[in-house]
Amino acid sequence: MFESLVVLHCELDSKKKLSGIFQNIEERIFCFRPVTCTRQVFIFDSLSEAEKEIFDKNCATLATIGQHYELYTGFDAFEFLLKWAVGLLNPRYNYNDRFVLGKCRELWTSFCESKGTVLKDRPMAKLIPMLLEDASLIRSTIENRMEEEKISASARIKIMTDMCHARRVRRERQETLGALRFFDSYWNEEAAKATKEEMGKSIDVLGKKIQNLQKRAEIKEETVTLTCGSKEARARLTITQSAIVSCWIKRQLEHANQAIEDSEQSPFSSLA
Repeated sequence: MFESLVVLHCELDSKKKLSGIFQNIEERIFCFRPVTCTRQVFIFDSLSEAEKEIFDKNCATLATIGQHYELYTGFDAFEFLLKWAVGLLNPRYNYNDRFVLGKCRELWTSFCESKGTVLKDRPMAKLIPMLLEDASLIRSTIENRMEEEKISASARIKIMTDMCHARRVRRERQETLGALRFFDSYWNEEAAKATKEEMGKSIDVLGKKIQNLQKRAEIKEETVTLTCGSKEARARLTITQSAIVSCWIKRQLEHANQAIEDSEQSPFSSLA
């Protein structure tokens, strides 16, 4: 989902020199365009080959006329959007513009009302709510804690930046966990085909094979591969190995996520 996210960012076109280019992008490519008082942001969730061609041509036009713009993709795009939504990009408000998030919510609500039918099955329908959820958490944390603790502007900026990055990392790990979930359902389906006795025997056999492999690897200092006779046996072994690996990875990621949660509970603790 996140890998298809693309963000185009330009400063506000106060003299309307770029209105034709922006209009062309918005009319020919599906995107969410939350315009605020200081910048233009275009959010794309899945560009087709034809849309990529249109997009590239418009970006080339921006470059030709000397208009500075920035492109972000994937989780970099999500982290940029977080910084924008929590007000970290506006120097006029000392990088703490609390009005951006409210405006973004308002524009997203209008967008959903007008594009509801088309939007339903697109990645954006999940991505923007995630963005608003994370941005709301960061803003509420900052506003609540600023009332309780005296911190400098530079310290606040660093805390907000760190929180944006932490939420990005958390989403990355959640995406990885989601990719591993198919192992669980597949393994459960396979396990359901066998009786408990058969599964017990399979696990015992697998355990012995793994022990033998470990001994061979330790004695000969070599990399060994497991061989099975029939295609069915090899398939079952692959499934079992995949399930073991996925469970281990999931456990590591869940522990890492817990560490992030613990650090997010007190983002100001380092300033005490």
